[in-house]
Amino acid sequence: LVKRGLRLGPGVYLNDGFFLDPAHCHLISIEEGAVLGPRVTVLAHDASSLMVIGMTRVQAVRIGRRAFVGAGSILLPGSEVGDTSILGAGSVLKDRVPPG
Repeated sequence: LVKRGLRLGPGVYLNDGFFLDPAHCHLISIEEGAVLGPRVTVLAHDASSLMVIGMTRVQAVRIGRRAFVGAGSILLPGSEVGDTSILGAGSVLKDRVPPG
């Protein structure tokens, strides 16, 4: 995925079962020292809206420096976990968690 544009900082730890949107990995940025718990899903596109509004949502996703994303969380297009923030296990994020 890095060869296809995924931005992966040094010291990132990805636990077992993670899924990073392969079709739009160039829109995903996981910064230095970030940790993803088991079974985390990161989506930079969402086609579920296609039948309702006639378009697919495609937006960047950023996981900040030393941020932690808890087990089983789902990050939707346009979401951001700020530097040194924690996203609790099982969360569905569609917006922004501020730094700290």
